Amino acid sequence: MSDELCNAAARGKLPKVLELLQNGADVNGFNKYNRTALQALLSEGADFKIRDPVLALTPLHDAARAGYIGSVQKLVQFGADVNLCDDW
Repeated sequence: MSDELCNAAARGKLPKVLELLQNGADVNGFNKYNRTALQALLSEGADFKIRDPVLALTPLHDAARAGYIGSVQKLVQFGADVNLCDDW
C-alpha cells in the first residue's frame, strides 16, 4: 500500500490518499524507492523527522537539496527543525 500512497500523494490525488489511509496504509511507510509520502501528507500526521534509509536525509534536507522551496516552507511551517545536521 505504501507505493500506492506515495504515488497518490505525489500526484495530488487527495481522495485516493484519504481512501488508502482510511484502509490502513502506513502514513510513514516506505515505497519501493525507500521514500515516504511525507511531504504530501504532513497534514495527516506524518512524521517529518524520519530519515530515508538510502541517503539518511530528512525530508527537509531532501527538499532543500533539490531546490523545492515550497516544500521547505511547508515543512518548516509544520515544525521541521532547520538546524538538524545530515550524516555528513
